[in-house]
Amino acid sequence: MSDSILVPLSRATGISVDNLAALIPLFGCYPFAYFSSYFVRPLARPWAQHVFSVAVSSILCLSVFRISTLVQIFGISVTSWILLIPAGLKSSAGGVWTHFAIVMCWLVSNHFYYQVITTEKSRFDDTIPMMIVCIKLTSFAWSLHDGTKASEDLIEELRDCAVRVNPDLLEYLGYVYFFSSFMVGPAFNFQDYYKFVRAQPPFTDIPSRTRSVMRVTGIGLICMISYVLLAPMVSYDAYLRHGMKNLPFILRNVMVVVACFTARLKYYLSWKLSEASCIMTGIAYNGKRKQDPNEKVDTRPAFVQYLSDKADEHDWNRVRGCDIRGIEYAQNIKVLLDNWNMGTQRWLRSSVYLRLVDKDGKSNAAKTTLTFILSALWHGIRPGYYIFFGSLSLLVMVGRLTRRGVRPLFAAPPTEKSGTVPPLASYKFLYDAVGWMVTQLCVAHFGGAFETQNIYEFVEIELATGGWLIYVALLGTYAFLQSKFWLKARDRILRK
Repeated sequence: MSDSILVPLSRATGISVDNLAALIPLFGCYPFAYFSSYFVRPLARPWAQHVFSVAVSSILCLSVFRISTLVQIFGISVTSWILLIPAGLKSSAGGVWTHFAIVMCWLVSNHFYYQVITTEKSRFDDTIPMMIVCIKLTSFAWSLHDGTKASEDLIEELRDCAVRVNPDLLEYLGYVYFFSSFMVGPAFNFQDYYKFVRAQPPFTDIPSRTRSVMRVTGIGLICMISYVLLAPMVSYDAYLRHGMKNLPFILRNVMVVVACFTARLKYYLSWKLSEASCIMTGIAYNGKRKQDPNEKVDTRPAFVQYLSDKADEHDWNRVRGCDIRGIEYAQNIKVLLDNWNMGTQRWLRSSVYLRLVDKDGKSNAAKTTLTFILSALWHGIRPGYYIFFGSLSLLVMVGRLTRRGVRPLFAAPPTEKSGTVPPLASYKFLYDAVGWMVTQLCVAHFGGAFETQNIYEFVEIELATGGWLIYVALLGTYAFLQSKFWLKARDRILRK
């Protein structure tokens, strides 16, 4: 859309031009999702849904991006299908890794153009849909490869995604171009799309989704309003513009944590609106919700109960961008990452991490770090991404050692059935509270690198808030938890 429209609208609403441009295709999906659900899907013609998705995604893409972007996406999509199926790269892991490298090189070359060569500073550039397409193409390749193996040779989470029958080009493009998740995700596997367009279980009889659409859209709008109100006052940019060196040390760190929360709101907004569109089409349907017999009676007002996810008899979480509650209350970095950008996390796990771990399922620090580096490369080539994901890699490894070496003092492992009470079980609440605070503080400081994408600005924030001490503490903890001194001390405590 022309800047002559977006710029005045940005000044009137206080929303940046980038964010306004992102809202156009997100809200634009809604009428198409409604039309698809009630007019295209009832035709019971899979080809009609494929064509509809390709057409709608093309329209939405052209509403904010260049036609060259659409041409590139079509070109890499068709090339991938030819390489994987007619050319046979799907037959071997080496062939799939070759395809993976080709798609990543295409994406990185575009990152280089938009982040280095051009003078534009837009965060919502033409690489956004390319990133989602990259996930779909590479995960589809591994699913095809897994389809060449016997079911018993695959772990359960890969077995369900394996593609046993080669799709034709139109069906494949319908999956790649599925309009509700084409722009910002969330990405999903090909088998979900295959079952959806053929009305196979659990998509045989999709119930009304009005309540879920209203709830998720409402959450997205609340995030949008909150972001518009908070961003001018409390954000990393506001921190750099106004400076907070005159504030007390603790308050500076509190402001950084709030700035990180403000930054998360814009991602919540995008994912929730896209998720609502996926619910409206029906592809997010995940069957009837299992009732918890121990669940307490809901005494909240009727309208609150109506919009509650627990009040719905059905689950709509097959395609999700994030779990806000899981992120905000995460007591360790693993839980936070599992609930953040969930489509991308699944891709990193199924298409990268699980392909690197040993056959016995074990991993190591190098493979964990490589997965995070690839995640940074997927986001772009600005240094802030590599600082952010490198820091997260360190935090994940420290968290893994903490769970193995410290948590048993406070809580028995899930597999433990001996009934033995851990020596520090009465302090479990303190362990959880400290875990939450450490996770929030670390992510807030690391997030400065992701948001500013500038080494000097990141260093300025870290020096002003003492954030560099976090890195010293994490490295020290990583070394200490592997030391013989700690291992012996822990064993003595557990034996008491």
